[in-house]
Amino acid sequence: MLLFVVTLSISLFPTMKSQIFDDFYFVQQWPPAVCAGRSGQCVGQGFRYFTIHGVWPQKGGQSIVNCPGTKFDVNQISSLTNTLHQTWPDVINGKDQTFWEHEWNKHGTCSESKFQMLPYFQMAINMKYKIDVLGAMRVGGVVPNNHKKAKQRVEVVIFNAYHAYPLLRCKKDSTGQYLLTEVVMCFKDDGVTLLNCTRSKSTCGADFLF
Repeated sequence: MLLFVVTLSISLFPTMKSQIFDDFYFVQQWPPAVCAGRSGQCVGQGFRYFTIHGVWPQKGGQSIVNCPGTKFDVNQISSLTNTLHQTWPDVINGKDQTFWEHEWNKHGTCSESKFQMLPYFQMAINMKYKIDVLGAMRVGGVVPNNHKKAKQRVEVVIFNAYHAYPLLRCKKDSTGQYLLTEVVMCFKDDGVTLLNCTRSKSTCGADFLF
């Protein structure tokens, strides 16, 4: 009996440990930059609004991924799918459900101790409605015209709107110029309260095209 209890405890420990997290990255992506430089069709090329990439649990400043947990079942989120098609599309291949499945199985399972599948996707939608990145930028005079923007200015514009600093992420185009691809906002583990992101983790240069 004692052996059974010890064995059971050991077998359960990785699952429990993997689902302890500190906070969330809420990641929104700019589809024209995501599509830039890709060969073949990229369905988001003509989009002119930020879309959800994912909600990623963090532990000790690092993403935790691929936790044991409930596998994706679209039937569990059927009440949200119409909204998800608009806010969380697959901007590369247009396979939205496959994208949601990937994000849940990789990231969502790691927050399942607090947010099961339906609440997790509802949380993402709530975050999207709360954080209107493009609207905040426009108010601050930052418009998407594919001209250079100073990283520090964009950070301050978003801070002024939400009283929390974002993490800006970029990639380089074929000429070596940075393109703004993602804006990350950081939330406490309640999925509601904003935190300052660690701006030093930015993958952008001092300026970028947006």
